[in-house]
Amino acid sequence: MKNFFAAGRAEGGTGRYVATLVLAAAAYFVLAKLGLRLASINPSASPIWPPTGFALAIVLLGGLRLWPAVFAGALAANATTAGTLATATVIAAGALVVTPVPVLWARSPVGNLERAIESIRAGR
Repeated sequence: MKNFFAAGRAEGGTGRYVATLVLAAAAYFVLAKLGLRLASINPSASPIWPPTGFALAIVLLGGLRLWPAVFAGALAANATTAGTLATATVIAAGALVVTPVPVLWARSPVGNLERAIESIRAGR
């Protein structure tokens, strides 16, 4: 199993890691802007939030080292809507805190994601 808690550089070095962060943050931003197009009551609140699934996927697949991309994407998306930079920072911090919890659970002995994936591959 890949080291889930690996921090810093990806296998390709610092340049590849930074490029991955930038692309992931940009994808989060685009998904957030698409989700905000569905906002009806408040311009900063949407009933459908695609970036959550994306954030869970990148942290599940890439590890906690991709947290900065989630924070940057959430901050940029919320800073460009109604509200203040302080509000955007708090919302981005919320996304940063909430994202790894289900991932950590899935990878724990309780969630046992690895065994579930092996069962799917084995056709059980």
